[in-house]
Amino acid sequence: MNHSEKTSELMKALLEAESNFETIEKNNKARAGSGEFKYADLTTVFNATKKQLREHGLKCVGYFSQDEQGVNILTMQLFHVSGEWIKSTLKFTPVSNKPSDLGSIITYMRRYLYITLLGISTDEDVEGNDLNEEVELVNEPAKSPAKSKEGEEGLTPAAIDNIQKKVLPNEALVKTWREKFKVWDLTKINRAQYLEMMREINKLTLKKENENASTRVA
Repeated sequence: MNHSEKTSELMKALLEAESNFETIEKNNKARAGSGEFKYADLTTVFNATKKQLREHGLKCVGYFSQDEQGVNILTMQLFHVSGEWIKSTLKFTPVSNKPSDLGSIITYMRRYLYITLLGISTDEDVEGNDLNEEVELVNEPAKSPAKSKEGEEGLTPAAIDNIQKKVLPNEALVKTWREKFKVWDLTKINRAQYLEMMREINKLTLKKENENASTRVA
């Protein structure tokens, strides 16, 4: 973990924010060896902490990159209004090159880095003999979703795949639409938001293509 030369103001603000975090519900289950434990997913953790972080001048930002050898790198950095910061970085290799697999491991690692920077616990303890076992998520019985208003439906797999290909690799786009929709995970937006985002991105793409064409003609 790296940090600015001084972190006293940041740590003071973080301690104050942490004392006022909302209760983090452990809303998912996973297995490790012979044991089973509950944990809180990224969205739950983020929603329980974002208000207090903001009120105490703190902002957590994650970004994805690659080194010269093409190794994937995920970095999570916590900033304070004083200019102080701390950050943690993980290198990883996805199980495949499918965008869905890459998205899954990035979500898992973002959660890990986020709770590490904030110094909070979102998992139940696992017995020592199970710590080296592969963790397997437990599929819970599906609940009947509440009827959504028109445009508020969740995204289809194809739409999520489109976001992972066209939006997530571009840090500027990710920042713009996170701020607009007030949501961290852009794959969790509703259909109306998705359509709005893709219309604007397509407009920008078309504008850039026209500008390039004009330059070639000139």
